[in-house]
Amino acid sequence: MAIRVMVNGLPGKMASEVARAVYRSDDFRLARFSFCSPRRKESFVPVDGVPFDVALVLPGQREDYILSTGEDDSWLVMVDYTRPDAVRGNVEFYCRHGCPFVLGTTGHDDRS
Repeated sequence: MAIRVMVNGLPGKMASEVARAVYRSDDFRLARFSFCSPRRKESFVPVDGVPFDVALVLPGQREDYILSTGEDDSWLVMVDYTRPDAVRGNVEFYCRHGCPFVLGTTGHDDRS
């Protein structure tokens, strides 16, 4: 059974590389949505140049989006490469929902 992975921080460089590796792996399944920075304007991003679009979810949409998928959030392993202005809220979300996560965000701001 493949482990389902949600890669957050798309379309950033590191998040894109991790999403590509997850997508190509037989051991993992890439979630079709990604938490992103409030600065993002895109709604979807392609992964690995194929028609596999990942929906970008803004910080204020996290709870509603997860609930609207109808999926139990415990099935996700989170890999986070979001910007410092988004990471704190994401980590609070992961902890509140008991989601295992790997944090790869670098840098910080005074609010993080």
